[in-house]
Amino acid sequence: MELRAENVPDHLIPHKTFTGNRPSLSIMLPELNAYTTGQILAMYEHRVAVQGFIWGINSFDQWGVELGKVLASKVRATMNTCRTKNRRVQPADGFNYATTRLLNRYLEGKAQLLYPEPRDVFPCELIDSELCRPPTSYL
Repeated sequence: MELRAENVPDHLIPHKTFTGNRPSLSIMLPELNAYTTGQILAMYEHRVAVQGFIWGINSFDQWGVELGKVLASKVRATMNTCRTKNRRVQPADGFNYATTRLLNRYLEGKAQLLYPEPRDVFPCELIDSELCRPPTSYL
């Protein structure tokens, strides 16, 4: 209904709708660093290949990528609202039970993060600054 109201041509409607109830993967890490980023990329590439070959999914479906961006922007807006208003994600926010629980778990973990020491994102060799302090993992 919404797509028709936006004058989306009939042949594009199947590409712009998400039926839901599909398998998905969510990963929550206590820290994002070079090692865990590499693990995520390797797992993602493997998952994309398996889905493409075995399940017959078009891994390079640009319509699916664009739809994912639209859905992710809704999640991002809801998370921002919940953080700024210091509230939990509610069923009325429009997510299913599993997604609501996952988002609330993320918010709870985010609220508990404490950074006792400053942490640099880049190795000091790449930063020309006297203020650069290497993370403890480099020592």
